[in-house]
Amino acid sequence: MRTLYRTLMKRLCRDRILRFGAVLALLLGIFTAVESVLLGGYQYLYVQDFNFYSGEAFMAALLAFGLGREFSDGTVRNKLIAGYTKTQYYLATMLCAVTVATVYYLLTAGPLALALIPEYKRLTAQPVAEAFLCIFLSNLFAAVTAAAVCNLTRSQIAGVLGTFAAIFGLYTLGELTEQADSGQAYHDVTVTDARGQIVFAQNGTPLVIRKKKLIYTEPLHSVLMVLHHGNPITTMGGLSCVFQDSRDWSDAEQKKQRAELDAYALEDMHPRYPVTIPVMILIPALGLLSFRKKAIT
Repeated sequence: MRTLYRTLMKRLCRDRILRFGAVLALLLGIFTAVESVLLGGYQYLYVQDFNFYSGEAFMAALLAFGLGREFSDGTVRNKLIAGYTKTQYYLATMLCAVTVATVYYLLTAGPLALALIPEYKRLTAQPVAEAFLCIFLSNLFAAVTAAAVCNLTRSQIAGVLGTFAAIFGLYTLGELTEQADSGQAYHDVTVTDARGQIVFAQNGTPLVIRKKKLIYTEPLHSVLMVLHHGNPITTMGGLSCVFQDSRDWSDAEQKKQRAELDAYALEDMHPRYPVTIPVMILIPALGLLSFRKKAIT
């Protein structure tokens, strides 16, 4: 299978579209580093500000386009005739997906890591490392999903469209279930007196109070929480702030804020792993079972 993997990777590396995509991935990484870190002045840095959603979807679509060419050209059948099994071919494409995801991840996350170098001494290693890990897991899932969809559809165009549908479908699901994280919604209510007239504050602005209400009740809340935390595409989407600073804080205030921020970030990230990682394994495994049963023409 090693020879088959090398053969597939050589073809992917020669693909001009994937090369062009790698350049765009690097430009996205540079843009993210400049916008989120350098222009932000190291004040607030949230994982969801890293702009990787578009990058991982783009990478997965290009990967599906590259792998789908095997079916469009009919070279898959030649490889099976040469003695490779369907399982070997499927696993080789998954290894290619992992390789491509890693390369694209380094191109996008690398500039961000370099931009953070001046502040590493003030960051706590574990929350930052786990934030980068969550980004990688999200990219990795997009890649293996692209490989699975491409092998199941056995069509270059269908593979690309199916990959986009899967990734953006999960992204939409993540947006719909995001509110389940808190289970509460906040809304502002303008204060009025007994006659229905607006009450004004001392500064002359209308007096407003913030009220909260529960959005979801059990068991719907628990179901939505599992769907949200187990969504590999949006694993990083709701992660907490991994860096926060203020010029008005003293060293003691900064240290206290850093400790509270780290504890909250880790508490936010840890519930995602027990659900996300099995989902990442389950989809390629189900794809393999289906791929072995269908004939390749």
